[in-house]
Amino acid sequence: MPPISEVWRLYLRRFTVDHWYRFLKQRLHWTLPKLSTPKQCERWSDLMPMITWELWLAGDIVADNPLPWQKSIDKLTPGRVAQAMGIILEAIGTPARSPKPQRKVPWLETRTSKTT
Repeated sequence: MPPISEVWRLYLRRFTVDHWYRFLKQRLHWTLPKLSTPKQCERWSDLMPMITWELWLAGDIVADNPLPWQKSIDKLTPGRVAQAMGIILEAIGTPARSPKPQRKVPWLETRTSKTT
């Protein structure tokens, strides 16, 4: 057990951890996916610190994109960086191919034309 003079410092660290968990749950949707195996849950949970670091590091390269009721700020928080990440993700693009055009199914076309 640490001496009582150090306990208050350890107690103050608790608030940082509590806010981080709240950020993970509310903003990064940590608890949203319904994963079926413990391994999947572990992988998803392992991504959370990496995503948080990515947001901290991207703070210097994104521009503030405040919502109408928010004030503009100079030093962006991870939440505000996440709000502005859409612009970066759009610039990076996706490695996925474009979707193929839908093939025409004759029986589906006749069924949809009868309902309209």
